Formats: sequence, structure tokens, C-alpha cells
Amino acid sequence: MIVALLAVIASAHVQAADHPWLPGDDAGSASVGTAQGGYLVGGVRIPEGEGSLRQLPTQSMRGLEWGTADLVAALVRAAEAVAKEFPGSVTWLGNLSRREGGDIPWSSSHNSGRDADVAFHLLDTEGEPAQRKDLVKLDEHGWAFDSVGALRFDAAT
Repeated sequence: MIVALLAVIASAHVQAADHPWLPGDDAGSASVGTAQGGYLVGGVRIPEGEGSLRQLPTQSMRGLEWGTADLVAALVRAAEAVAKEFPGSVTWLGNLSRREGGDIPWSSSHNSGRDADVAFHLLDTEGEPAQRKDLVKLDEHGWAFDSVGALRFDAAT
């Protein structure tokens, strides 16, 4: 019964003003249910632009750029801290959630705005930060090889 009720609520696209907040709750942003079977209320979009936190193009085109206010703020703080220590570095994100959460076909989680795919920082063959268009698979030695070239895991960043 509870699962059916959650499914009905999730499919109804609950807005923050309509969500059944408890007394004392901050009625701004909430992750409801689980990362695999929930939804997002009052989601916050990750900042757009050329800052130290950016989303990979594929995930951005899919609209997977939403999380709770706390998650997005934590990601921004982390990216800014890395960029302060390593000027010019960019922290790249993959999947977050859709604006109101719910199932996505590309992952079993990311339903409720509380999890994010954060890409490892990579260096190109010249030792410079690599700007990638997608996530890459690293081998057991921290290297990725594709048609663009070789990349290695940047342990310092």
C-alpha cells in the first residue's frame, strides 16, 4: 500500500508547495524515498556556465542536472575548493536527477536528487588537465585510452 502511494505521489509531480512538510521542515528542497525509487521536491539545478563545476554534455542534454539544495551546494563547495588548490581545474558531473526526480533509463539510481556521478580528474599526455566530453573507463593503472588519446588519473587533484 505504501509503495503504491509513493508511486502515485511520484507520478503526480509534487511541487514544493504541495509536499506534505512536517512542522519545522525547510520547505525548499527534499529527497523523498530512495535513490532508486524516489522523487525530488523543489530541486535545485547545478550552476550553468564555465565555472569550476560543469556537467558533461550528454547528461546535460538529458536534463539530469537537478539535486537537493544540500547536494548542489556541497558539489559547488567541493569544486571551488579543488579549483582554489589547483587553479583552472574543473570538476565534471555525470548523472544527477531530473527536475522532479523519478526513474531514468541510464541508471538504477538518481531518482531523488541525493546522488551525483562525479568524474575523476584526468591529465592528458602533456600533464595538463583533460577536458572530456564524457566519462571514461580507467584501467587498473589509472589510464584511459580512446580515439582522442591517452589520459591518466590525476591523484593529486
